[in-house]
Amino acid sequence: MKEKKNEINKAEDVTGSDMTGGVSVKSEGESGKELSKDLMAHYYHIINSKGLDWSHYIEMYNLDEDDDPIAHYILNWQRCPLIIPAVFDSAFYVERYQDIRESGENPLVHFIEHGENEARIPYSSDDISEPVLEPEDEDPDFVLLTSCNQIDWGEYKANYCPDTVKHPANHYLQNWDNLTPVFSGFFDTSLYYALYPDIRNNLINPLLHYIKHGISEGRIGWIEKQDYLEAGGREFDPSLKTLIVCAHETSYTGAPIVALEIARRFNANHNIVTVGLRKGEMHNAFLSTGFLHINFPHGPHVIFAKQILGELLKDYKVDAAVLNSVESLNFLDAAAYFEIPTVSLIHEYADYTLPRGKISRAIYTSDVVIYPAESIKLSGLDELKETTALRTEPNHIIVKPQGSIKFDAAVDTGESEASLRQKLKIPQDGIVIAGAGYVQQRKGVDWFFETCYYLLKRMRSESDPRAEQLYFVWIGDGFSSEDMAVSVWLSAFLKRAGIENRCYFSGHVDSVSKALKEVDLYLLTSRLDPFPNVAIDALDADCSIGCFESASGIADFLNEYPSRSVIAPYGDCYALADRVFENFETLTDRNGVNSSLCEEKLCFSDYTQVLESAIESAITKKSAIQNVIAENAAFKSRFDGTFYGMDFCDGDRQHHFLSLLQKGIVFSKPYPGSAIQSRFRVYNYSDDQSFSDYVTSVFADSENTREPVLRLPSESDELFSGKIAIQFHVYYKELIAEYAHYFSHLIDHDVDLFVSHVEPLTDAEVELLRGSVSGKLYLDLVDNCGRDILPFHRSYCQQLTDQYEVVGHFHTKKSVDCVGGIGDRWRTYLLQNLLGGDGVAKQVLSIFNDSKVGLVYAEDRHCVDEGTNMPYIVELTKKMGLQPQVEYYSYPLGTMFWARTQALAPLLKVDKSTFKLEEPIAYDGSVLHAFERIIPQIVESTGASIQKVYLAGTDW
Repeated sequence: MKEKKNEINKAEDVTGSDMTGGVSVKSEGESGKELSKDLMAHYYHIINSKGLDWSHYIEMYNLDEDDDPIAHYILNWQRCPLIIPAVFDSAFYVERYQDIRESGENPLVHFIEHGENEARIPYSSDDISEPVLEPEDEDPDFVLLTSCNQIDWGEYKANYCPDTVKHPANHYLQNWDNLTPVFSGFFDTSLYYALYPDIRNNLINPLLHYIKHGISEGRIGWIEKQDYLEAGGREFDPSLKTLIVCAHETSYTGAPIVALEIARRFNANHNIVTVGLRKGEMHNAFLSTGFLHINFPHGPHVIFAKQILGELLKDYKVDAAVLNSVESLNFLDAAAYFEIPTVSLIHEYADYTLPRGKISRAIYTSDVVIYPAESIKLSGLDELKETTALRTEPNHIIVKPQGSIKFDAAVDTGESEASLRQKLKIPQDGIVIAGAGYVQQRKGVDWFFETCYYLLKRMRSESDPRAEQLYFVWIGDGFSSEDMAVSVWLSAFLKRAGIENRCYFSGHVDSVSKALKEVDLYLLTSRLDPFPNVAIDALDADCSIGCFESASGIADFLNEYPSRSVIAPYGDCYALADRVFENFETLTDRNGVNSSLCEEKLCFSDYTQVLESAIESAITKKSAIQNVIAENAAFKSRFDGTFYGMDFCDGDRQHHFLSLLQKGIVFSKPYPGSAIQSRFRVYNYSDDQSFSDYVTSVFADSENTREPVLRLPSESDELFSGKIAIQFHVYYKELIAEYAHYFSHLIDHDVDLFVSHVEPLTDAEVELLRGSVSGKLYLDLVDNCGRDILPFHRSYCQQLTDQYEVVGHFHTKKSVDCVGGIGDRWRTYLLQNLLGGDGVAKQVLSIFNDSKVGLVYAEDRHCVDEGTNMPYIVELTKKMGLQPQVEYYSYPLGTMFWARTQALAPLLKVDKSTFKLEEPIAYDGSVLHAFERIIPQIVESTGASIQKVYLAGTDW
């Protein structure tokens, strides 16, 4: 191939503009998506580094002398396949590997970056063709697959095999780990992986596992549409909008009753799809309310929700979804994946909702959230702040109690149901005090009877004749002599307290609202109970109410409006009994105050109107997001989905970012170099402005110019010739080989390695470290104290300040407190960006050829701040003669960095005992975490500048 004087310039000619300008160009190599100039430059660098012979390609496509074949191929690889004889065939590579076909990734780039190391086959040739195993070869796996009558190998061959394959089962056995095939009616690989991560994580052939073990173990390999979709009792009307109403179960309990009433109220002007994640007594009632009902016979796993919702969307346009209860979260995730407008009705306190973070996810995933009371909302916001460090309140939350329903579960048999007093044989002049709900710990059944006991005792002590007229009734199912969790202990208490003869458990009652008309006083003694329907029913029946402060939304409501009620400190049964006694005359006088209050303030029609407005708001919000994605130039040119790294259930990352931004939430930066937190702190979005205009302003004004980002790989290849020290702290010795590999990328530099280690090193480990750098190795066995910061501070002060121009700090990071392999991904990300191969490490160090630069660290997408470390920041900055900053939004997350030694000089003022912390050390909130955050401030205080780096395509 003829010599190219300037390949980059040639590539610029092909694209028609400067490749490094950050503008996007159209490329068939990205399946019709726009290919950013930075990414094109990255591709060009990767391909050009291989020194391939392009003469065949030039001849095949008759390129002119001035045409750059590499740039031509990058822009046209789908239309102009690449064949380099005996080296690479792009068409073969795409045909052979399903994941490449589905991703639309440039095949040559993939092969160079990944495929070669994965031993993928780059071209078709007789000498590398796969061995063909015929049945007579008696390969047991081949025989098992070909003898399974439920597998259609013709379907597999049509979708996944090149024509040269003699038997598709053999092709599958050779390539199963790179494919996710579907065997219609029998097995779906993606479904199996999603349901059983143990199979994927242990690199087990999923189809073989399913046949050999999964079927007998009851594992699910395929789901049928008809198992989930059940025809409802109403006809579909194409002129109406379609609304999903999802209940976490169809049982005869509070939240499902609300969901059913919503479906009934909306089915006059909507096509209703009802959803029950678990089947219950009200299944038929749900079924009759909509034109379609979705069941989950195998459980409410999110993968089922995604699959069945995907099937539904093939036939119907869904305009919005209402999700009742946080327990509908899996269906909410699936709806967000498909970008369906969502309104979530969250009735639960975060205190008892597990796992921690579940409420938070429901809040930020939903387009609109409706809480029944302020205290329940605050419970959710407290969890949101705790689990996400969000400092501002989202703008999409409404507080509105649901209203009175008067639900009756009875089936009309033509016979009249006995009244509560008749059923329990309570005389008409008896004074009935009742609690209600399923017998369980949260409902406070023990607190109910304890309060009743204290009331009876107080009345008797006052010689009040009404004491003997008291009857205590718990309305609801669940009391059983075999229930060791609650019932057995209740019985023991009632018997020993001597009140068992005036205490009753009603069992199931068809109409609680009717039963409450025979009750004189309703006690809501739940430990936590958001806004129970039964309390609304009690108000509607004009019952007086007694309850605990901070235990329910009803307490909020009764504090706000005049009513016949008493409220006692949380859990204080004695105080509640006293207040009932002191107000007994008023409480037992049915004067219509409570029923009037219910009619005026707890009208379900009003709730329905609020819900209808919320649905329209959710639809409008989604439309605004889609408009930004399609038309907003500022967003389209700058948003980097790979860097952003977040999504709803593997959905579109653009949609995820914009959805959160619209709610006043930012968890991750939208592109490298964004200072969106600073912008966000002073300018939040509100519904009365154009969302597109807001996005434009945010993207225009949120560049971090104080700490700019250099995107790697860069064109700079000027070697930094100064003397370098690496201070490397080893706690996890098993990671030494990984770090030594990365250190070796600096073998052309003048580097000495200072290693602090908690455990003695073996000779092999020492030699591995010694061979990784060009200079000397210094070893220091240290106590496990002060993590990696104490050894770094000591080395810097005693050994590094005068002899070295630049110091790098690295440590064997695992972050074992983080789940899901986050610690490993985080470590890899930092090493790739600061010490990466293919010249990346060289380019990073070359930044220090600019004498003004004092610090280089990896850009990080996560939005972070000072956390709980401000007291320690104040302490540490004071030692160095500095003042704390207002915000700490950008720092070397993970405490790995390169710095000019003189730029860290303020550290010399810090006493050596400052970082001497013994284990265990908190996850956050210590002088060590404070040091991590103030590193940029230290450097800037010396007059040096800061440079962040980001290697294209990396994330964690």
